[in-house]
Amino acid sequence: MIQFSGHADGGKRYVGIGLSAENLRRLRNGDPAVIDLTPHGYPDSEIIIFYGRTEDEMEAVIKANFTVGTQ
Repeated sequence: MIQFSGHADGGKRYVGIGLSAENLRRLRNGDPAVIDLTPHGYPDSEIIIFYGRTEDEMEAVIKANFTVGTQ
């Protein structure tokens, strides 16, 4: 996986993530990618990338593996 961040024209910030074929294989096998955003200027923040064939399947993965709530 490759991660990068920067500023676009006009000052808008971005974070980019590139996934390899191996990363995609792991996602399909149920191993989510957890990306710490602290090095990109977003302390105490993560992005979680995971795979599901359908939205219902993805919802089941979320319910089984993550605590989701409102802030």
